Amino acid sequence: MRMVPIRVSIPMSRMGPSEEVAQAARWSLADALSYISGTVLSVDGGYPIV
Repeated sequence: MRMVPIRVSIPMSRMGPSEEVAQAARWSLADALSYISGTVLSVDGGYPIV
């Protein structure tokens, strides 16, 4: 069985660098978002791991 690189399966066709994950974390902590609750922010490039 031949192994296929995971990035081929990701809809965005690339791995997300840690900086992009950090940007999402900083965004979620912004004061302007203080009224948001109970939301799931998926930072997965369209490739959900369930």
